[in-house]
Amino acid sequence: MSKSLFDRISEHRRLLGNPYAYLDGEGGISAASDRKPSIRATSGSNDVESAARAVQLDLWSRRAELGFSSEAKPRDILQPDIALRLIGFDVRLEETLGRFRDGANREIEVAGIFDAESLVVSVSRRVPHEVRLFTLAHELGHAVFGHQTGLHRDRPLSGDSVSRDPIEAIADKFATAFLMPRKLICSEFEQAFFARNFVLNDATVFALARCDLPTFEKKCSSRRAVARVLASTDRFNGEQIVPLNKRFRVSVEAMAIRLEELELV
Repeated sequence: MSKSLFDRISEHRRLLGNPYAYLDGEGGISAASDRKPSIRATSGSNDVESAARAVQLDLWSRRAELGFSSEAKPRDILQPDIALRLIGFDVRLEETLGRFRDGANREIEVAGIFDAESLVVSVSRRVPHEVRLFTLAHELGHAVFGHQTGLHRDRPLSGDSVSRDPIEAIADKFATAFLMPRKLICSEFEQAFFARNFVLNDATVFALARCDLPTFEKKCSSRRAVARVLASTDRFNGEQIVPLNKRFRVSVEAMAIRLEELELV
């Protein structure tokens, strides 16, 4: 039986004595001690989504041994903490990882720290659950792509975004693809809204918001605003539904951005 992605990464770390073994741009394992992420892995979303898909498939194939029930759905196995432990990382929930002020004098909460050398990922209790989950998936991205130790994911206490360097952006893309897989999001979106993409017209707006099109467009004047409504709504066409963001345990904003990326809105 072929070895899983987790087994291959862990084996290379053990046999080569190198904690930086990582998934390279060709889908194989590399363990060069002075390497940087491959160009293919850093330049486009396809490689990042392929890496996330590889991890998802491994988790799904091992769902029974990981304790998931026979009724588990594909989205149930999207657990970044389990994936991190399978490749040898210790995952720790800390009361706080500290704060600092950025150049704009915003107070920043350190949401997570990735320590490749010690194989430890730490996350802060002081951020909301969905932020902790995204942070763990973000740190899983660092682990899969073999990024260097000491990187951390920061979150402004105001909720504003922080500018990302390229390595952090890759980890964010991985987290997005891992927690909100393209195929699953598209499938559940169509199931919820009876369409492959949401087109605003009198009928769809009434089903979504119980108002006419001009009123809705005045309230939601941008694509992002419409995406936020679709990401968080708990009722459509008179029927109660589980909001998409809650199905995938992410923030409304994260789901709204994903819906835009997938051109569903």
